[in-house]
Amino acid sequence: MHQAKTLDGALPDVVSEELALPGSAWGVVAGPLISAVHEARHLLWLTGGFARDVIAGCAAEVNDLDLTGTAPPGRFTELARKVRRRSGLEFRTKVSPHSLVCSAQPPLGDERLYEYRTLNSAKFGFQACGSDLEVDAGCRDFTVNSLYYDPVEDVVIDPTGQGLADLRARPRRLASLKATENPLDQARIVLRAVKFAVRWEETTGYELCGTALSLARTPTTWDGLAAKEWELLSGDHHRGMHGCDVGRQMRVATALGPGAAELFATLLEVRL
Repeated sequence: MHQAKTLDGALPDVVSEELALPGSAWGVVAGPLISAVHEARHLLWLTGGFARDVIAGCAAEVNDLDLTGTAPPGRFTELARKVRRRSGLEFRTKVSPHSLVCSAQPPLGDERLYEYRTLNSAKFGFQACGSDLEVDAGCRDFTVNSLYYDPVEDVVIDPTGQGLADLRARPRRLASLKATENPLDQARIVLRAVKFAVRWEETTGYELCGTALSLARTPTTWDGLAAKEWELLSGDHHRGMHGCDVGRQMRVATALGPGAAELFATLLEVRL
């Protein structure tokens, strides 16, 4: 645990400004929602890309409000509805039965105001929630995405003990956390690794040894992926890397190993 000011004296102010950012999808709802969850005696953290980018000093790159906490999905959705009524906001709330992610969208738009998931648990063969920060961090893809920011106490939590170091390293280290033998999950880790590496290539640089080693421990082929799963992967790839140079994508994928290169060759319809 780190007091935010010890990492960067301006960090608490940057987080407050980013949460209330005019014109952002979440600017109107973030403050009241965080207060409502806190008043209900639940804990809440900023996490994922939001926490990573503001802690890294790249608040301008934030494009989503990612949250996690102790409130179960139903309770969180109830609190969100109360915030809507109190502030006169109109948005549609949703809880995904497949991921237990709670989200909200404006009535006439597709842009999500936020995404919230109760602290994750991977102990069961079905979606479940209710754990602690250490368990939740182990369910995330990379160490740099397993940082948590408490917007009430202005505290940064790094459960793996590696997230801050990997985020600050130059080149930035992309180390995989989520050990899985599921081909779809592995493919999604490959996709995200390439997306981040391409994004950071000209700024912090990237180092992929940790992720490449993790993938090498559980080698897989993609022949077993169903047509629906390929459709999902194709959609993820289009959203994450649309317009990105094919050569850059293939160069990064090849650095992750032959399985990653094969996956991207299929998605990009190129020959190895």
